[in-house]
Amino acid sequence: MRVITGTIAHETSTFTTVATTWDSYRNERFGYLRGEEILSKFRGTNSAIGGFIDGAEKHGFELISTIFANAHPSGPTPRDIFDTILREMLDQIANAGPIDGVLLELHGAMVVEGIDDGEGHILGAVRALVGPEVPILAQLDIHSNVSHGMIEMADVLIG
Repeated sequence: MRVITGTIAHETSTFTTVATTWDSYRNERFGYLRGEEILSKFRGTNSAIGGFIDGAEKHGFELISTIFANAHPSGPTPRDIFDTILREMLDQIANAGPIDGVLLELHGAMVVEGIDDGEGHILGAVRALVGPEVPILAQLDIHSNVSHGMIEMADVLIG
């Protein structure tokens, strides 16, 4: 079994004056990671991706990483940054070959310029790419804002 994973996570505050920039996503805590870098960084950690890795090893499925983009809390993500990150993740999913499932780490409180429901938009784009038969699971922060769009596009949401 082949399962794809990726992270686009941001806790947005629409009231802050702290701007979200590329540096917010390329921060020293995690960095902007791709492919095997993600598995190396998070293997054995108490994190969502660490749990995905442990689960893959325990249950014998291949975990294919795409991107890891996690910004510190700040204002809405500029649309060009969001579109670039999402396009990279979607391109890697499309190039992975046949997959049996999708495991995403999202926050649940992302606002993008022009998109009030960042996670619903991400899940909708992934659903459009993988189709209705491939299960999509998203792990969310414990104080996420779960939208109808998120519920419609994911098979499982875990807070």
